[in-house]
Amino acid sequence: MRQLLILLTFVIPALCYKTFIDTLSEDSRFSTLIRHLQTERLVPVVNKLTAGTFFAPDNEAFEKYKENVTKEVLLYHIISNPMFGEDFDQGQILESLYVRQGMLGDTHNGQRIKVTKEGSPRKGKGKVYIGGAHIIDKDIVANNQSVIQVISRLLTPPAPLVEIIKQWEQSDLFTTLEAAELLSTLNQAQPFTLFAPPEKALQPFNEIEKSYLLHEYGRKDLQLLLKYHIISGDWYAADFHNGDNQVETLSGNNLTVRVEENNSKMEIDGTTVKEVNELAANGVVHTIEHPIIPRNLLFTARKYLIGMNATKFVAMMDENGLGNYLDDTSQSLTFLAPINEAFEQFDIEAGNVTKKLLYHILPTPWQPDQLSDGLLVDTTLHDKMLGGPAQKMKVSVENDGGNLPSDYWLKPKPGKTITFDDAIVNGEPAELNGTLIYSISDVLSPPEGILSTLITDLELSTFIASLYAAKAEQRLVQSKGITLFVPSNDAFTHLGLAAKYLLHPDAKSKLASVIFHHVIPSLMYSSDFPTEDSIVVKTLAGTELQINRTSSNDITVGEPDNIISSMDVLLANGVAHKVSSIAIPDTVEITNGDLLKAIDASVFSKLLKVANLTQLLPSGNYTILAPSDKAFARLNVTQLLLDPTQLTRIVETHILKSSDIGPLKPMINENVEYETLLSDHDKVLFKEVADGQYIVEVKGGKIGNTGRVVAVGKATTGGGVVEIDSVLIPVPLGWAGLSLLAQVAIIVSSILGALAVAVIGYFVWKYLHRRRLGYVELSN
Repeated sequence: MRQLLILLTFVIPALCYKTFIDTLSEDSRFSTLIRHLQTERLVPVVNKLTAGTFFAPDNEAFEKYKENVTKEVLLYHIISNPMFGEDFDQGQILESLYVRQGMLGDTHNGQRIKVTKEGSPRKGKGKVYIGGAHIIDKDIVANNQSVIQVISRLLTPPAPLVEIIKQWEQSDLFTTLEAAELLSTLNQAQPFTLFAPPEKALQPFNEIEKSYLLHEYGRKDLQLLLKYHIISGDWYAADFHNGDNQVETLSGNNLTVRVEENNSKMEIDGTTVKEVNELAANGVVHTIEHPIIPRNLLFTARKYLIGMNATKFVAMMDENGLGNYLDDTSQSLTFLAPINEAFEQFDIEAGNVTKKLLYHILPTPWQPDQLSDGLLVDTTLHDKMLGGPAQKMKVSVENDGGNLPSDYWLKPKPGKTITFDDAIVNGEPAELNGTLIYSISDVLSPPEGILSTLITDLELSTFIASLYAAKAEQRLVQSKGITLFVPSNDAFTHLGLAAKYLLHPDAKSKLASVIFHHVIPSLMYSSDFPTEDSIVVKTLAGTELQINRTSSNDITVGEPDNIISSMDVLLANGVAHKVSSIAIPDTVEITNGDLLKAIDASVFSKLLKVANLTQLLPSGNYTILAPSDKAFARLNVTQLLLDPTQLTRIVETHILKSSDIGPLKPMINENVEYETLLSDHDKVLFKEVADGQYIVEVKGGKIGNTGRVVAVGKATTGGGVVEIDSVLIPVPLGWAGLSLLAQVAIIVSSILGALAVAVIGYFVWKYLHRRRLGYVELSN
């Protein structure tokens, strides 16, 4: 057919030469088209064409067209080369006479039209569509180089790339390009080829990576990603040869376009091209299966932190010269990243910002399942106050909402709650190349000094006071890498009068020795305690301290009942463990005389001196019952001083010939009597009148001759002092200076003696009387 048409064009050229206008004018179907050509003054332009194809809409097509028919629209229906029905092929790209300056370059810059076919894709077969308009009447020849193809509707010139992308309802590419500030690039009057993902431009990335790429700090990487999908120039599918094509993208990177033979398949860096040649005014779009990622788009801890809304943490790291931690991909770390809101309360003026930031980085990647309650983990903070080792951080783990009842109205959070120091972990950690990043609720602060840390624990107030009393605080604060066993307030209470004495001004050096006996000049965390048996360590006092693990898994320090009740209180210069008792080293001597200084017993001390009994105070064989000065206020001490005998009796009644009474042993057994220095017969006994409350009374004394036990202290030399609130009065002496008991004993003995004399006298009288009467006993 085509050959016949060509032959006819040569046989009668002179007789039949017509222009497009001539041919269209002869057919009433195109009256509307002619009118619009005339209106837009295109008749002379069309008449000058010596060759081409006119895709001519009929009158019905114009009736359906609701837009303005412009000169540009009309020129878009004409191409410069003649094309007959059998010349059209599936996916063919045609160049129209509509030129938009620069949009498709300087040459071959007419707006393109895409040919599609329905049915058989072979030439001359199937239905042909030009820019989506069906050819309803084909091959109307105007002259030997001009042909008209009648189409069912008007063609619409392609919109610019940006407008096309904006119309994709299922895709977020437009908003992504907008975030990357690349819309202006694609809006330029120059051609681009876009490899567009079908829906989600950031589909390969996780939520943190997406958040980073859409953040202003991630704009360069987002531009890198999107520019990797864009080529300068309009590259249609047919422009790529079979095999691998290396093309440079706007990112500066090359990508590989692989075309299989006969264009049966096209891949972009291994990603399948799903649809080719979607036309745009300034280029072409090829739809790919999913986004392609340039090799130089790499994620670091910095980028992840930005994506996790920790930009203030990142900024602080940079400002303090620690940005290398965020960008170094050669090591695996754990970052504890406070959210931005946490920094609202952060006081930069407080100083030590670098130390605080280093405290948020752990040199080891810690997975959540590796963390346990009470675990100590190393940080990257190496403070000189620790003497070199890394500062540690305590981890707390609470599983499944803790101990909340199952029917509690506020349902517990599923899973376990992890806390680093005092900051709660928000959700699961992000992981990147072996590095983990935990989002935490608060800014962490490294452990503070001894005083500022311990003073917050009200149970340690007595220990704090003892530091100042002994003037030992500065040495402890300045010591590096120490372990401190801190006695609680109860520990001082249990020590009784010995604790009060140690706080006395005269006992500063002894108190300092006791304090430093609780300090080891090296770091010993709970993980360093013996797993079996015991170890002996040197203390800051130069003494030795034994640390033992009991069969019940308790840790004792110094004494068997001195148990560590709370472990691993982290300090700027070491670690502290709270203990239940006070260990007094062998180098510290506390006598009964020392214990008397701990109470208001000046009157009793004076009476000891008057009675010449002060030499007994250093001895460990006695326990002293010491009435307070208030107790002596109820006696006439002046009169007592005038009666040396009674004074001595009273003082000796308060001195027990026993060293078994002390705060570490049961004080009271109602069946036990304690002899006094007064005599073996003058005794005292203790009675429990309430839980933990005791009185002491003189055996055989008057009712009410008792004293309430106020406090007890044990001397290290043996014996001790019991403070009482009343003066004990010994059993009074009778005539001849004898006691009532002695008097009774004498009377009874006298009576028994008299009876014995009477009986003996009777038998003697009877014997003599019989002899006088002549009675003689005869022998056997």
